[in-house]
Amino acid sequence: MMSLPTCVCRPSMWAPTISCLGACDMDELLARLRAIVRRSSGHTNSSLCVGGVELNMNSRDVRVNGARLPLSRREYSVLELLLLKRDTILTKSTFLNHLYCGSEEPEMKTIDVIICRLRKKLAEAGLPTLVDTVWGSGYIVRDIQSAPALVPQSVPTWATHALAA
Repeated sequence: MMSLPTCVCRPSMWAPTISCLGACDMDELLARLRAIVRRSSGHTNSSLCVGGVELNMNSRDVRVNGARLPLSRREYSVLELLLLKRDTILTKSTFLNHLYCGSEEPEMKTIDVIICRLRKKLAEAGLPTLVDTVWGSGYIVRDIQSAPALVPQSVPTWATHALAA
């Protein structure tokens, strides 16, 4: 007999979003469903890799260029959400829902403090620019492969002539 992962979902009368095993929003719901599938059958990837950071969701282990990076529970959760939703601007409200799920009412400044600590640890590990601030919107991690190149791949011939003169 084959066992299937089970997720019991119910509409919440008190919140406008879906409540599933403690999930507050659709992003978290999807992350939890992926985790259930990953644990039961191993079909989804349990590692997230972006720009030298490897995050293993099974062991909650973070490595930067192969070296282990110790993170607090909240720092890990913020980094996990940023990597899961890379190339997407995440608001402070999204982080608050992900971290506290409406059970507490922390201030928005809490997210700034967690991001600051996370950036400091990443900078010490050699990745000072992994987490970007999008002023007035939130935070983002850009996938290195999808980011536009800032340096031209080849120098135009008119530029080499101007530099030689």
